[in-house]
Amino acid sequence: KDSYAETYARENNIPFEEIDDSVIDLSKCEITVKDMTYTGKEVKPAPVVKYAQKTLKKGVDYTVAYKNNIEVGTATVTLTGKGNFTGTKKLTFAINPKNVSISKLAAGTKQLSVQWTAREDVTGYEIEYGLNSKLKDGTTVRVKKAATAKKVIKGLKSGKKYYVHIRAYRKVGRKTYWSAWSKTKSTK
Repeated sequence: KDSYAETYARENNIPFEEIDDSVIDLSKCEITVKDMTYTGKEVKPAPVVKYAQKTLKKGVDYTVAYKNNIEVGTATVTLTGKGNFTGTKKLTFAINPKNVSISKLAAGTKQLSVQWTAREDVTGYEIEYGLNSKLKDGTTVRVKKAATAKKVIKGLKSGKKYYVHIRAYRKVGRKTYWSAWSKTKSTK
């Protein structure tokens, strides 16, 4: 812009396109990366990188490298600028345990029996139950052994419909990683 080339092109009706050859640091970009679910293999979520409302392209504007991206815990993705982009940017994302589901829900006298398939790759499970289908103000019970596959919840009200769902968790160091909640089941 503002060069002799532009003046010459405009005077002679030659199409002129302004080229922005400035280099932009990745730290000025908006970068997001999604949390993932444990698969037993490397997980590689695709970062979404934007600069001035424009989505950048992997391999053209930046390269990606992953670290610690197999086990449940915190993984790292490192982006390195390429072309008109420079610098590096590190982001972390969580790898959460796989979902667990209720295999059997049975009602008893003022109690519920919840069963699921036990898994070795977790620390334990959390069960939430309540009288509301959305489990608003639900009560939670934690099962702290991965090998356990059944929990009896006592002290419930007779003749009431209870809604229940379950999720798995795994402790890594001081941090706890949670799976998504299972589908909600109900029984009276």
